[in-house]
Amino acid sequence: GRVGSEHVEVATTYINMGVVLGKLGDYKKTLEYYTMALKIRVNTLAHDHVDVARTVENMGLVLRSQGQFAEALEKHQKSLEIKLKALGHDHVDVAKTYNNMGIVHESLGDYSKALECYQKALEIRLKALGHDHVHVASSKLGIANILKSQGKFTEALEEYHKVLEIQVKALGH
Repeated sequence: GRVGSEHVEVATTYINMGVVLGKLGDYKKTLEYYTMALKIRVNTLAHDHVDVARTVENMGLVLRSQGQFAEALEKHQKSLEIKLKALGHDHVDVAKTYNNMGIVHESLGDYSKALECYQKALEIRLKALGHDHVHVASSKLGIANILKSQGKFTEALEEYHKVLEIQVKALGH
């Protein structure tokens, strides 16, 4: 037990170092630290533990920020599989992954897939968080952006208005 918990703490430190390195713009090092953390978490927790999913997702976010969209999508899909098993279909953490996948699909120009992901995220978030939450606004924003990209300007404008309403309520003007 004790050795395992020390390992898990080491993994958390690697993650924190990775986050800081990411903020400093050293994405290569960030991925190295996340990879080391992932190895420890898989060995000490199990490959289908939610902390493994979160580590893999963080790797996806770094890859996305570097424009490596295919690799990012792979990480998000792996994270989603684990989260669906570990947390169920209605968990906000699952919604977060769908939203991240939406962003990657959008970046790849796959608007129908992106829309599908944003809508799944929105559905979960509405149920779990209510209509006035900033994360709901975030999913609606993704949907609005897709509608705009598809040339559906009237629908996009409607969504942007809804986003703005939530943002003003939740964040002030």
